[in-house]
Amino acid sequence: MPDTNGSKKETLRLDIVERSLDKYKNADIIVFNTGHWWTHEKTSKGKDYYQEGSHIYDESNDVEAFRRALTTWARWVDANVSPKKTLVFFRGYSASHFSGGQWNSGGQCDHETEPIKNETYLKTYTQKMTVLESVLKGMRTPVAWKW
Repeated sequence: MPDTNGSKKETLRLDIVERSLDKYKNADIIVFNTGHWWTHEKTSKGKDYYQEGSHIYDESNDVEAFRRALTTWARWVDANVSPKKTLVFFRGYSASHFSGGQWNSGGQCDHETEPIKNETYLKTYTQKMTVLESVLKGMRTPVAWKW
């Protein structure tokens, strides 16, 4: 999205999936992993970051944005993945995570082997878990999930 000074702002699209997903339609196993993207400071503030169509939200609730994004994802899975051929997995958090600072101030995630256990991150994600469960229940395609 172009900024007022001519540079570009990144936006998180809530209404479309990445075009590259098409190459995975016939995979035997697909693992989706999105949890840590929804705990970043930029994402949770929801300012000038979420986009649907050509509309950039000046402000948006991160839980509602998560619901919209997951609904878009669920529609894509149901329309493009055959449950007879493909196993679909959804992971909330990967085993690696940042230590030594935030992602934009010196943090790194190299060589981590344990999942996030810091309650600061996990408590804010509880509402999103409820959203995930709701979206998964509405899908035709079975999805195995692990938080």
